[in-house]
Amino acid sequence: MRNRKFVKPLLIVVAMILVCIMSVFATLAYLTAGDTVKNTFTVGNITIDLEETIVDEYGNVVEGTGAGTTDVGNEYKLVPNREYTKDPTITVDKMSEDCYLRAIITVTKGKALADLGYTEDIDPATPAINVTEAFQFKWGEGWSVYDVNYDNNGTTDNTADDVYVIEARYANKVLYNENDQIFKVFTHFTTPDVTNTELATLEGMEITVNAQAIQADTFIDENGKSAMDNAFAALEEAANA
Repeated sequence: MRNRKFVKPLLIVVAMILVCIMSVFATLAYLTAGDTVKNTFTVGNITIDLEETIVDEYGNVVEGTGAGTTDVGNEYKLVPNREYTKDPTITVDKMSEDCYLRAIITVTKGKALADLGYTEDIDPATPAINVTEAFQFKWGEGWSVYDVNYDNNGTTDNTADDVYVIEARYANKVLYNENDQIFKVFTHFTTPDVTNTELATLEGMEITVNAQAIQADTFIDENGKSAMDNAFAALEEAANA
């Protein structure tokens, strides 16, 4: 009888403990919390502008009324061995993504330049680097000539169809910035040191600058080429598609 009396209260205590434990677990099951992460997507972009300082026909910077910049270009009266201000300037607009910059400079009258002795061979297989020496471009900080090619478009006379195409590149990746960033491709050029008669063969010559930018993101060094090389190769492929 003693054992039974002892066991009964013990069972009751155990049962009460179990009830308490179950009650605690039931309460914990409803102690929950939640949170939501909202992802917002915006589209990146690259915006550039190309302008140059307004100058007179002799390459002197215009002061006062009429001064400023132009996105059309200037007209020049060529004189042998004279330095002219010509400063094609690229502005990378604020908030633009990281990018690479280059300028495609087209110089017409290529055959006439060749006849002046600024190249030994105008065959496309041997690009005439000397065309940059003919005009002694003063390159802006960080800019240099990457490649030069001659394109005669099937002609042999001294026409605007005979052109030299100069590819100049900015050495560094242009990084995202909250302010506009300015890059001068070159600042001056000098006419060849030749006679007036020889220089006259360049009548109607044009120097055209085409500024280009491409995103730096996603391009890497691979296949023996730099990330910049691969970026501009992709740009050319897209343009020719």
